[in-house]
Amino acid sequence: MREKTPQWLIDIQNNSWSPEIFISGMTITFVILINDSIINFFGMLIQQVGAELTAIAMFYIFIHCVNIIKIALIFHLFLRGLWAALVGLSYVYPEGIVVEKLPKQARHVSFNKPVDLVLKVEKVCSLSFSVIYVFILIMLMVSLIYSPLIVIESLMLESSFIFYFGYLIIILVLLSTAMSLSKTRFVTKLMNNLFNNIVYTFSTNTGNKFSLVLFGIMILVSIPISSNQASAFGFNNIADTKIDRLNPQLINEHYITLRNNEIRISKAAIEDLKLINNFPELLIGEYKSDEVTIEKISSRFDEIRKLGFIVDTSNPGVADLYQIYIDTLQIHDLKIFRFKNQVTGQRGLKTILSIDGLDAGYHTIFINKLIWNRNIRKFMVVKNWDQIVFYKT
Repeated sequence: MREKTPQWLIDIQNNSWSPEIFISGMTITFVILINDSIINFFGMLIQQVGAELTAIAMFYIFIHCVNIIKIALIFHLFLRGLWAALVGLSYVYPEGIVVEKLPKQARHVSFNKPVDLVLKVEKVCSLSFSVIYVFILIMLMVSLIYSPLIVIESLMLESSFIFYFGYLIIILVLLSTAMSLSKTRFVTKLMNNLFNNIVYTFSTNTGNKFSLVLFGIMILVSIPISSNQASAFGFNNIADTKIDRLNPQLINEHYITLRNNEIRISKAAIEDLKLINNFPELLIGEYKSDEVTIEKISSRFDEIRKLGFIVDTSNPGVADLYQIYIDTLQIHDLKIFRFKNQVTGQRGLKTILSIDGLDAGYHTIFINKLIWNRNIRKFMVVKNWDQIVFYKT
């Protein structure tokens, strides 16, 4: 026998539309405003904490979850608007359609009354609102599982991948063990959590196939939105940069981090694509792994020279890790200073380039970077660590 819904719960549900709309509206505003903050937070984890692998993985999970939440909230607000319209319609015409006045071709159709439509839309609204918290809980669980990986990477240990993948293997073993011992008291209590209650309530009542299709559609819709935001997230310190100078969109996206002073510079940037000033500033983001590279330089000068880098043997610093070219000409004896962005808290390097002798037209700044690879315990040169195309007037 189906359990009857308590009257107090029915009353709450009937009066929940107002706070639902308020929460949806406020949350949509919040998730739109935090897009830059998400990039800055995970950029900070990479640059200042040193958790590159973990932060990149978490960023893509979080950005998809946030966009799915955004889509679900917009869908919820749309449905609530439809619900309000149907409530008004059912108030004015409670009996619904006058069958006798229908055209002949529509009289055989059993149309719903407005009240019935209100109830159907009400159920969908409530379900869409609960889906939002599934993805919020996913982000919380990912944060919990990935936090130890952030700590492991931040320690900058030699052969850190052993500890990194060792932790992941332990997690997999624990999950496999929990699944095999699912009927024990401890695992049973562990499984009786908020996330499983929401997911299983949804899937067992709507059907597993419907649930999978719904979540699949939400993920697919979020992919193009997330890919646009991910274009500003290029914090891979060991990857080179390829910019198609024939594609203005790619060139313009490269300058988005500096045009918006509230987003961290992933690698390097100048003030604009079109340069009128003959002495533009070049800004370079600083990474925690640079400290490890500098420490290793002092005992391996010969190895570094073979790679084509000339460093200050008496006092090696961050500036020694870069080779800067304009077109094919390497720029020597640059005065490099440290800077800190007061908005994002980002630390980095600043220098002044001289382009007075260049012809008018397109030119490219190439930056090579010297890094110490902790896993293979060897120096590497990342050719074209960054490229910046600019136009001199």
